[in-house]
Amino acid sequence: MEATRYPVDYEALNKGDVLSQEQLEKITDERAGTPHFQLKVLALRAKIETAKEDMGEPVVLASHGNTLCVLTDREASERLNRHRKRAVRWLHRTVKRFVGVDVSDFSEDEVYAHNRRVEIAAKTLGGAVMGQGEAIKALPHKRSTPLLTQE
Repeated sequence: MEATRYPVDYEALNKGDVLSQEQLEKITDERAGTPHFQLKVLALRAKIETAKEDMGEPVVLASHGNTLCVLTDREASERLNRHRKRAVRWLHRTVKRFVGVDVSDFSEDEVYAHNRRVEIAAKTLGGAVMGQGEAIKALPHKRSTPLLTQE
């Protein structure tokens, strides 16, 4: 008798493998097409991604219909590029909304905090658009207590 890991042998999964609808129904103990099935598949997907990453073998999974696919490197590259583009568009909208905030009723500290958030979002967007992250430099912190001076 051969022992198998429950619910899935993560070590046996390789790039290009597909978990069929029948396998997923057996693993999740739910019928395909139900909300519970989709939620359990989503949780299984997260478990597989975490387990493979912990093993030092990061993978990208995608749901196609009622199957779960471990993407090949080419497929993962294309999918992650689409995700990156979507994230950049979302971040661009966020920066535009930040800039549109009326700070006239804000206190000085609130204006400072808001401007810092705008700066961080804009720098993040700039790094994302350029395809490389940029370290965000911290602005000097305002003291809430007076600075002790030497006399």
